Amino acid sequence: MKPSAFATFVLLFLVVSIAHAQAGEASGFTRKNTFTVFTEYSNNSSHILMGVSENRKLAAFGGSYARRLWMFRSGDLRYIAEIRPVLMVSDPVFQITYVFTPVSPPGPPSASTSSSESYLACKPSSSQQTIQDPTQSYSVVETTTCGRRWTYSQGFSPVGLQYGFRPRHGIQPFVSSTAGYIFSTRPIPTSQAGSFNFTFDFGAGIEFFHNRTRSIQVEYRFHHISNHYTADVNPGIDNGVLKLSYAFGR
Repeated sequence: MKPSAFATFVLLFLVVSIAHAQAGEASGFTRKNTFTVFTEYSNNSSHILMGVSENRKLAAFGGSYARRLWMFRSGDLRYIAEIRPVLMVSDPVFQITYVFTPVSPPGPPSASTSSSESYLACKPSSSQQTIQDPTQSYSVVETTTCGRRWTYSQGFSPVGLQYGFRPRHGIQPFVSSTAGYIFSTRPIPTSQAGSFNFTFDFGAGIEFFHNRTRSIQVEYRFHHISNHYTADVNPGIDNGVLKLSYAFGR
């Protein structure tokens, strides 16, 4: 092959290779920078891994930023950070009412009501007993009813990773995990716990691309809240959270 013909062949090879690489990149449903707005909800908590607080609800609204770090044939790895300007935590509150009725000698009943907290779930109940002092016997009816207290919080998770599979397809499974902290306007999940708590979560989801830059993400995460014993008690909260996100970027 003559030098001029060889140079022409090499040039054509490079042009075709670059065009093929660009076409392959363009054909993929992947973004270097991704922004999302999301909403989250969990209707209950229980002892999943570490937290022991029961019957806590969680609702949040926030946004995230993801930056692609590496891209592989099978998927891509992204750094992710999330912020939650609105994070509401709901704790059960026990309302306990005592009704004292003098039996001997008989007399008019009297009542008293108090509120209490526990890391356990609140269950309505009623019981009756008779108590006796030196001059009087009473019938005492104790009734427990359940209320709910919502606490406003804000959260920030600056450390996170996300790995998406099948980056050249319109439907992509992914796994993710983040860690951070939240501030609340009062201690959660009980008054003896803290207003500053650490958080971490991990989960999996599916991303549905509408086009090459916009998509919907549906994800389920395990979410943990703990003060790491920086307060008097640390019951911890474990929630299974459903997360719905709208994503866009390039």
